[in-house]
Amino acid sequence: DETQGWAHLLSLEAARRGFSYVNCGVGGTNVEYWNDVLKHSLKDELPSLPSSDVVILSLSLANEGLPSTRTAEERSALEIYYLEKLRCLAIGLRKAMKPTARLVIGGPYPNNAYSMEHLEVLKRVWDTMKTWDSVDHFIDFLQPVVHDGRGHWHPGAWEDDSHPNDLGHRSMYQCLDIDSILADSLSKK
Repeated sequence: DETQGWAHLLSLEAARRGFSYVNCGVGGTNVEYWNDVLKHSLKDELPSLPSSDVVILSLSLANEGLPSTRTAEERSALEIYYLEKLRCLAIGLRKAMKPTARLVIGGPYPNNAYSMEHLEVLKRVWDTMKTWDSVDHFIDFLQPVVHDGRGHWHPGAWEDDSHPNDLGHRSMYQCLDIDSILADSLSKK
């Protein structure tokens, strides 16, 4: 149930702390979609971006096609493309945000269609993302509470291969360090 997703749980905590919350997420989208939004329809798709105190972006490598990659070359090409486009997106978001706002990016998360080779891509993506200085905080969705060590959802925590159920979303929510996500914004409230 989408109303019980990790983002919804975050919205409840944000409201408790005095923040308003707007979810502009679009299911099934990828880095190309959001880069296009940033370039062509920012005011229509993300009208609250320039005034937001915290902006959170979380995209799935499965939406980029990672589960369908079979060779090391395919995985490497997808990894490079994803990181390049996600970094462009992070830089573009940062430029569109007010200077005092915090940019938070969710890291890769499980998928039951991933192999151990796919998990290695997730880990490399995570390690690379954490080096970006345009981002204030990263959410580690590869913590043991979320996946089984093989890049899959824990048993009973998934709706389908790509999506968590309520239990999976609660597990993802446990990965959030709310104080770090809202850090500088907390003192302004």
